[in-house]
Amino acid sequence: MKRYSFDSEKLRTFIEDLYPFEGILNPTIDFNLLSNDNFELMCKCIMDVIENPIITEVDDFVPYRQQITIFDDETNKTLNEIFSNNDLMFFGHGGNGKAIMDTEFRCRYSAIDSHFVPLQINDETLAMLKDWPHKSASQIAIMALNIHEFNPIYKYTDDPQRIDKFSIDNEYFVGYYDNNLGKFISNPNFKANHEYNPEATGYEIDNVDMGIVTPSDLTEVREYFRLLYKISRALYFGSTSKYLDEHGALQMKKQVLNTLKKLTELQNQFTPEFFDEYNKKVEEERRKAEEESGPTLGGQSDDDWI
Repeated sequence: MKRYSFDSEKLRTFIEDLYPFEGILNPTIDFNLLSNDNFELMCKCIMDVIENPIITEVDDFVPYRQQITIFDDETNKTLNEIFSNNDLMFFGHGGNGKAIMDTEFRCRYSAIDSHFVPLQINDETLAMLKDWPHKSASQIAIMALNIHEFNPIYKYTDDPQRIDKFSIDNEYFVGYYDNNLGKFISNPNFKANHEYNPEATGYEIDNVDMGIVTPSDLTEVREYFRLLYKISRALYFGSTSKYLDEHGALQMKKQVLNTLKKLTELQNQFTPEFFDEYNKKVEEERRKAEEESGPTLGGQSDDDWI
């Protein structure tokens, strides 16, 4: 099979060279670097990376799976058909499976490991469905992620009425096992392949979103670099943790282009007047802080005197 990957290292290095940070603990950046000329150079590099994927021939991914025999004949047949798709990885969640199939999966934070158990396809592991370890849940929802795509799967809402701020569309769930009924109920909305959804912003891998260092306390500049490095990291994890096929690579390009639109909107705000106004505000806050702290002798603080 053909595996598609992207030169994320080229992009990461280009970003760091084009926009060098000053300082380590509290990094800053020279606002003059956020010029339209530099933005055009950065866009050119991004486009060069996503328009020229690295294509290699690799062996088909064939996971080790056993035939399932521990349920009734109908359930065994259904599960074995589902699990025969080698492109999918499966995860179990103990909860209200029917509600998830009817609506969506909701959670308080985007962390696969906190809400799902990876499922090995054998009788020993799947026996958990009959006696789920978390609260002995009677309905076990089974989610499937495709190894050939790396789309963000979590949606976020800032609705103040919602405690569970994150959600995953029910099209990612193959169905649920109902312990009370002793059978598996398939989800008619399930899709094995997915299109990139701009409404989804969180990935299955936390490291894409976590640990991104941004310079300045100016909100727009922080968001600019958060999005810029998120592109680089998404390309990296999509190329190393997945076996992107042609469809998966196309969806990756779509999400990068969508993020690039957001970066363009931010770049359009970065005028000399925009930064002058910010610098005036910072200077005014500094002046007020000095006035409130009071005068010091000879420009020294009390701590300077023995």
